[in-house]
Amino acid sequence: MVQPDDRAVPNPALEWLGQLLRRVQTATAAIPTLDSPTSSIGPGPAWTGTKANSVHDTELAPAARPFSQALGALAGDVQAEIAKTSKTVPASTAKMMRMEYYNDR
Repeated sequence: MVQPDDRAVPNPALEWLGQLLRRVQTATAAIPTLDSPTSSIGPGPAWTGTKANSVHDTELAPAARPFSQALGALAGDVQAEIAKTSKTVPASTAKMMRMEYYNDR
């Protein structure tokens, strides 16, 4: 006979990983907004000239790239973790996971 705490329930980690993935996707979608300010300096209307081009090419544009790349890698890592995470866990395990999650916040 199955004990009540041994029944399979949805794994709460999947909910948390899904929330993280949505946050990463939201941040990734916001990254192009960095392109607008950086492109207005150098080739754009805000500040032009040799120094502006230099600042744009050597400081601003390269600084935006790592954010996008890091978020892309993070999204892939979170998706991989979701794919390998068990869909269900014993109820007692889910309870402990929730206790740890909410006590650590």
